[in-house]
Amino acid sequence: MSGFWWHRGWSPLGGGGPCGEQQPTFKVLCRAFEGRCLAVRDDAFVLAPADRADEHQHWFKDTRVSLRVKDKEGKPVFSLVNKVPGLAVQHSLGPNRPVRLVKINPEDFDESVLWTESGHLGRDFGRIRMMHDVGFGLDASPGGDDGAALFLSNRTGGDTRSWKILFWNDEANSPLAGLEAEPTCRIYCKADEGFSVTICDGNICLAPTDPDDV
Repeated sequence: MSGFWWHRGWSPLGGGGPCGEQQPTFKVLCRAFEGRCLAVRDDAFVLAPADRADEHQHWFKDTRVSLRVKDKEGKPVFSLVNKVPGLAVQHSLGPNRPVRLVKINPEDFDESVLWTESGHLGRDFGRIRMMHDVGFGLDASPGGDDGAALFLSNRTGGDTRSWKILFWNDEANSPLAGLEAEPTCRIYCKADEGFSVTICDGNICLAPTDPDDV
């Protein structure tokens, strides 16, 4: 049985629209390969020397279904889509088999391109895991000419299984980075449910509830 949940009656596309030029891009780093970023060349994975000008190293983190689809630990899902070819990282066909790059159809709900993080990979190294089996994570081994074999393994620990996903815009890598994928909530008092907790001029206060007041 699949280890994720999905609200019934909710469109898997959500309201966020597909990845596009207006979306921020990310770099994907493996602890075992310092100074290198995951990239795509000729529809194959490479670990290239970090270069912001190289758009093959830019990834979209597609979180359109993350508010409704979680793994068994409650972690939100995402897809990694390379900016240049528009290909997504897809689960392998089995343990120790190569991870693949595929085109995705935004009209379909395809769990084979959905991943979760073991922690906040914008702050610390951690595992990139299959959505429906978090015991299996993304692993890497080097190849010739910067090539890399990416595969799924259930090994515990190891630098080749430790990843970070950071914004290319360094200013966005703040302690709060990544919270855009988390649901928001309202805090109110039972004494008057028409008021909600908010921040006014740096102070905590109660204000009339307004869903448009972010």
